Amino acid sequence: ANGYSIADPNDALQMDVAWLEKKLAPSAETTPENYSAKLKSMTALLDTTLGAVQRISAELRPGVLDELGLDAAAEWYVRDFESRTGIPCDLRSDLKGAPVERDLATAVFRILQAALTNVARHSGAGRVEIVLSADAKELRLEVRDDGRGIPKDRVTASRSLGLLAMRERARSLQRRVDDFKTQIARLEGETKQLEGDFYRWDDGQYRDRVIKPAWDKKREELETARIQSKQAEADLADLPEKARKAGVPPGWLRE
Repeated sequence: ANGYSIADPNDALQMDVAWLEKKLAPSAETTPENYSAKLKSMTALLDTTLGAVQRISAELRPGVLDELGLDAAAEWYVRDFESRTGIPCDLRSDLKGAPVERDLATAVFRILQAALTNVARHSGAGRVEIVLSADAKELRLEVRDDGRGIPKDRVTASRSLGLLAMRERARSLQRRVDDFKTQIARLEGETKQLEGDFYRWDDGQYRDRVIKPAWDKKREELETARIQSKQAEADLADLPEKARKAGVPPGWLRE
């Protein structure tokens, strides 16, 4: 992987257009109005592709996450954002390079990308603060800026960050549930095979010294996978109610 995804060029273009709009704003002394019209046309064209790009990129994992991990990948992306937009960013993280579950890291990185793209395009911010923190129960990403806030009537729009986060969480949980089903089926087969070997093996010493420990370990792995699968299924089942309370249209999480 080269560290980029299909969404990266689109995000970069949106940031560049936002920068140009500020620098080339029509005035009596600077840019002719046709420059502004052209920029608006470019922005509209980018907007028409954004939905499709987000759907495709959501299914891909940014290569930079595999190469650097979430902590360093976030640092890389924030510094690249700074260089593109000229907006200073303060990134604080207490992850300290700790590994983060694969799907969760992808979702958080995607949300960070979307948040900073919105900052560049809409907020008019002069500074951004990003905080990545984690404890035993959750991983938190906070993005704050000193620009304009989102209007109330757009909080539940299809591209709002709260709903993007919820949709990413739904996709992540669904992938986890599917992965657990595959893992459980494999472990059940391996456990059954070891059970058969245990009762078929004539050498009692070898059976008790080699096969029994392997069988016990496999049963423990299977039980752990079942517990984790049930938790993931419960979390996934809770999302529609959370979405309803947030005012999300029915079926939106499955789009």
